[in-house]
Amino acid sequence: MSSNEPQDPQDPKASNAPPLPAETEAAIAAADAALVQARAASEAAAAARARAEALSRPVERPLASAPSTDPSEVFFTTGGEERRLVGSSARFRVSRVALSVGFFVLLLALGGFALIMTNPEAKARMDKAFAGNACGSDGKQSCLTDHVLGPKFAMERQWREEDQKAKAIYGTLSLTYEPQDATVEVFQVKYNLTGDEWRRKSGGLGTKVCEKNADGTEKCELPYSVREGVENGTCPAEKQETQLPALTGRQLESLRLSFIPIFETTRDCGGEKPTGEVREAHNYEYRIVFSHKDFETKSVYLSKSAWSIGIGTAILEWPGLSLVPKPETMFDEFAKFRSELFCYMKKRSLEADKVPASVVDALRTQNGFVTIELYDKTETLILSAAHKPWWDEKWKEIEAQKCEE
Repeated sequence: MSSNEPQDPQDPKASNAPPLPAETEAAIAAADAALVQARAASEAAAAARARAEALSRPVERPLASAPSTDPSEVFFTTGGEERRLVGSSARFRVSRVALSVGFFVLLLALGGFALIMTNPEAKARMDKAFAGNACGSDGKQSCLTDHVLGPKFAMERQWREEDQKAKAIYGTLSLTYEPQDATVEVFQVKYNLTGDEWRRKSGGLGTKVCEKNADGTEKCELPYSVREGVENGTCPAEKQETQLPALTGRQLESLRLSFIPIFETTRDCGGEKPTGEVREAHNYEYRIVFSHKDFETKSVYLSKSAWSIGIGTAILEWPGLSLVPKPETMFDEFAKFRSELFCYMKKRSLEADKVPASVVDALRTQNGFVTIELYDKTETLILSAAHKPWWDEKWKEIEAQKCEE
């Protein structure tokens, strides 16, 4: 450089510049270091600004139909890194129908729970269920199960009980009587109940079933008809009936009757939709008439309560029956009784009012007067005008007897 050119007085290289002191050189070095740091900070700030702008922009994902070189979805982190997830074929999808069904079930469960909590009895059962207690008649059933299935079980029990109660009941009767050649007639009395009356146990035996006679009167005791067979099922078939004839002139020690109807039901078994429920219930009672030409007619009424009713069968304990003779058949027996009583008094020199009552009763029974009423009727008939002459002759014979020891 020519010495004639102007020179920067601050340039240390100028030939004519005086040498810088040591402090000045140190200051220049520090300024250069500060400049380098400032540039580094400016570059870092620019990089941070670029990263923020990248995060603020929406991520552009390829369309579903666009082919991709990488089958994995890309997850963009806050640091801009790309991380692979599960394949697109394994993505979880939720069906709208499933969501709707789930939501409906949830509402239904909440509604049921609310209904249970508003019912004191149901709430008590729920409290027991969650407390670990048991319900039911045996104390071994879950209270929650009992609450949910209780109504169903109760209805089934009701049906079973009704079926059991609706079963027909038939009786067996063995009749013993004297005299053995008596005539036996059996008459039936029928009562009807509606199905509702039977279920409510109202109406007693029911309404008596009667027939009209020619004169307008009612006949409610009809001759008993024997059936050909008995069906004990739910809906019995119609069976032909045969009227039981009067048993006359038979030398029988006993008469046994089986399958006598005591209780029956009529069910709804016809039509297009038979329900099987009880439409009518029938109760039966009986009158048995014993008659004989030499004996007083005897009538015995068999009420329903007289039977010992078991499961599907009934038995009546028959004590036996002896017909009472008619007074006109007891003339000889009356004469014999008075003869024996006369001798008893004569041997002991007793007046009539001094004879013990036990002796009189014993002599009367031994001679066939089973009741005082029979004796009184016979005596009245003998002392009547029609038979008084016969008795006067007979009494003379009694007084003339010797009455030997």
